[in-house]
Amino acid sequence: MTNTTETSENKRRRPPFAAIFVVVIMTVAGIYGYFGMSDSSKAGQLIVEGYEALKAERFREGIDFFTKAVEADPNNADAYMLRAIAYGRQGGHQQAIDGFDKAISLNPQLTEAFYNRGVAYAAIAKHNEAVIDYEKAIVLNPRHKLAYKARAQSYIALGNPEKAIDDYSKASKIEPFDATDYYNLACAYSQAHNAAKACEYLAKTIENNIALAGGADWIKKDKDLDNIRASSCYQKIMEGKQP
Repeated sequence: MTNTTETSENKRRRPPFAAIFVVVIMTVAGIYGYFGMSDSSKAGQLIVEGYEALKAERFREGIDFFTKAVEADPNNADAYMLRAIAYGRQGGHQQAIDGFDKAISLNPQLTEAFYNRGVAYAAIAKHNEAVIDYEKAIVLNPRHKLAYKARAQSYIALGNPEKAIDDYSKASKIEPFDATDYYNLACAYSQAHNAAKACEYLAKTIENNIALAGGADWIKKDKDLDNIRASSCYQKIMEGKQP
């Protein structure tokens, strides 16, 4: 996932469901309003074309458009942010971080730049830095569910499951859990040595037919669940019974 060597300080097992680089969904008609540009703006038109390429996962093409937008308007924070997202989606996490740095320097209120820079830091196992950026995104937008969930994953990687559980709880109050949240919560409770709650969420994972990479084999090998393997509830779940 990354070409950067992890340091011993930050080297932790990453959660199975990583945070992803996200662009706020905008219609083409509304994109100019978001960027504060008129239809006749050269940079604005380039951003629209780059954004469409980014949505279609044509990342290299998107980067080319955003680069031209930056050349047309060197103070356009959104162009730097979107190009950084494209870099990150290609695995260029340090390039992404550099781009988010520039975007934030131009617009310190750009919530998604903080969130996505956190994703980039987490991708290279710099989870302390990621937590700081997720916090900034949450301050700017207290209902940023993805930032809470991503911060929870970084807390798990840092060995702080209690804070991860708290963030998942906050995220669930913004909107209902999606499928993968159940499994991540099971792992967090396992790390917190709470077998009953870990089994509760592991059972919900299976009840909701959540497809895990490797299926039951993944559950059996996942180190995050090691703390509950000797529990009767875990053994019942693996036997196909209710805990």
